[in-house]
Amino acid sequence: MVEYAVITHTDMDGVGGAGIYALASGEWPRYVYFTEPYKLHRLLGEKLSTIKGVEKLVLIDLGINPGGFPELVGLARELTAKGVSVEWYDHHLWDDEWVSAVSGAGVKLYLDTSTCATGVVYRYYAAGRVNREIAEELVPGVCAGDLWTFDHWRGGWYLRLIRRGDSDSWRLKVMREVFKGRAWASSFTEKVEEAMDGELRALSSVENIVVREADGVRVVAAYENSDVENSFLAAYLLTRYSADVAVIASVDGKLSLRSRSVDVRRVAVKLGGGGHMYASGAKVTIPLSRKLLSIVDKKALLNYVADRVYSALV
Repeated sequence: MVEYAVITHTDMDGVGGAGIYALASGEWPRYVYFTEPYKLHRLLGEKLSTIKGVEKLVLIDLGINPGGFPELVGLARELTAKGVSVEWYDHHLWDDEWVSAVSGAGVKLYLDTSTCATGVVYRYYAAGRVNREIAEELVPGVCAGDLWTFDHWRGGWYLRLIRRGDSDSWRLKVMREVFKGRAWASSFTEKVEEAMDGELRALSSVENIVVREADGVRVVAAYENSDVENSFLAAYLLTRYSADVAVIASVDGKLSLRSRSVDVRRVAVKLGGGGHMYASGAKVTIPLSRKLLSIVDKKALLNYVADRVYSALV
């Protein structure tokens, strides 16, 4: 059997894709790392000597972050030059020059924007090698939540199953269930029901909202809430404030952008991030002065990110 390592995104799409890859391989990976796209180049640099000890590296659900891209290409080239096979499965939008540079580094690239990352892994690696439950429930269910289409009844469940504050041990537990060929487990139901209870409480008390509006475009910004998945909080804000774009911000400058009609990927790219047309993310540097001001004025940081997003939008 081929010894391999997996680096995948921290959400259910990344975990589901990794689980399906392991299931189709018939072997659990030697190493599993969870990360965000903007941290990929740093993680790969830190783990480079370890990863060189495997025959294959698999990257899943990790789009390109322009800031770390040159370093990332160099690391990929170093791995392939050492004989490590690198496979990259993704569904985010890539610029042509990114595709050219990564492919030129010897990476086997599988890009498909018509599905989620779990769907990409299934379509290009696992089809015909996994059971019917995975193919007909897990794949469309994960995609329904990740792509925000909700055209499968499990979409909302999978979206809540793994959340940004969850531990890697929980991610590994979910991944192992998929590796066993299971699309759902009783522990998953308990987790989601708990998440739903927290959401109802949190959404009834959302505060510190900032709204920007000009030239017919309305942007609403709020802080992330550990009890509500960003997509659900954004959906609430878009509806409650009749907004075109919702910005969910963390105190460290990480932004989640959501819309039903505006190409927020274009905004995210200008801010150094990326993603999908209606669901993207970026990370901006918050000035120290604004951080200090936010201690006494809770909306200070939100005003800053709302202005940054609005400037990138118009």
